[in-house]
Amino acid sequence: MKLNFLDSISEVWIKRIVVALRILIGAIFVFSGLVKGIDVWGVFYKIQDYLVAFDWKNLLPYTNVATSIIPLFEFLFGFLLMIGTFRKWSVILLLALMGFMLPLSLYIAIFNPVADCGCFGEAVVISNTATFVKNIFITLGLVFLFLENGKVKSLYHPVIQWLSVVVPVVFLLIVMSLGYFVQPLVDFRPYKLGTSLSNTTTLTDDTEFLFIYEKDGVKKEFTIEELPEDTAWVFVDRKEIKKETSAEVVNHISFYDENGDVVEDDLLSQGAVALLLVPDIDKVNVASTFNINDLHDLSKGLGVETICLTSGSESEIREWRELSLADYPIFTMDDSLLKSMARGNPALVRLSNGKIIWKVTVDCVGVEDLTDSSYSVEIWIMQNGGKVLVFLAFLALLLLGFLYLINKTPLLIKLGRTWHKKKKTNTANSEKTEA
Repeated sequence: MKLNFLDSISEVWIKRIVVALRILIGAIFVFSGLVKGIDVWGVFYKIQDYLVAFDWKNLLPYTNVATSIIPLFEFLFGFLLMIGTFRKWSVILLLALMGFMLPLSLYIAIFNPVADCGCFGEAVVISNTATFVKNIFITLGLVFLFLENGKVKSLYHPVIQWLSVVVPVVFLLIVMSLGYFVQPLVDFRPYKLGTSLSNTTTLTDDTEFLFIYEKDGVKKEFTIEELPEDTAWVFVDRKEIKKETSAEVVNHISFYDENGDVVEDDLLSQGAVALLLVPDIDKVNVASTFNINDLHDLSKGLGVETICLTSGSESEIREWRELSLADYPIFTMDDSLLKSMARGNPALVRLSNGKIIWKVTVDCVGVEDLTDSSYSVEIWIMQNGGKVLVFLAFLALLLLGFLYLINKTPLLIKLGRTWHKKKKTNTANSEKTEA
């Protein structure tokens, strides 16, 4: 009897550990997949860094495939692990992933071929050693779940659990599509909206004075705009007031002309400027050049200056000029800096007096977007990316909640019938007692 009691206690604790590990490990994979899905261009660049570092350049053509699969795999099976759907296969597949990632992270921790593993994209940067330790914990937790996960049921019945797969897949595909074709819904990089790219910003005085005047023995404070016109008020003193001001974010960039000389950055602060960013100039779709030229021609009439920034070589820039018939200035810039400023190849960053007001891929831009008062849906999504992400997440959770309610409907009906039958029995017994 005592042994059975102890066994029941251990069983309860095993179930609690299973639930805790499901939530913790699942949340890690969900977060990892989500931040990668938000910034798929960042994943694309990081995979390229890995392949170049390991000299696996023959696999570069498959970078797009890996970029699509990795975020979706982590997000989906992390979510399925959390809710217990496909309990066996979700753990097996995640263990298979860790079977590859654990030795890889050990190698990276020892030899440091890349500075950042990129496991959480650019949202959270951790050291390669910390990544390896994290992977050890995840692998041990998954081994425990492999042995004990069947002891805790799924939130959804096996008949409809496949529907719990559809919702997270559609959610992340939408997020990934917006991140690829427009811009990431959340910007984890230094060049956020409102950032100034020019050092020629005007500093505002953060000090204010209050002037003290006296009249008929009464002292009163005035700001410089409220100084009294009545000569009966006599100046007595003044005092300094520190104003709370928000510091302007300045992220100076450097770019160079064809002679390799630094171009003065006050070029960026000349009113309305559109920066055309072309990281991989040799890989731009020819069709994009027509849209770029149309935008440039029409922008002239709007007073918007177009400046092209690329990391291409002299021969690539020369070929670009011949191919696209470009008559706008082209300067060179560091490749990593170009890719950090905006995602896409090519992308367009709209500046107003040196500050970023929006940035999207070129295919999303129309000439009306170059004005300061009219923006397209894509630019609105980019400027309100956080709200869009929250809305999509809320909608996904709402659908999952509705699915859970449907999943529990037979139980609710059964409970309702039981309650109704019990109530009917109690009523009948009450009537017999009264009789």
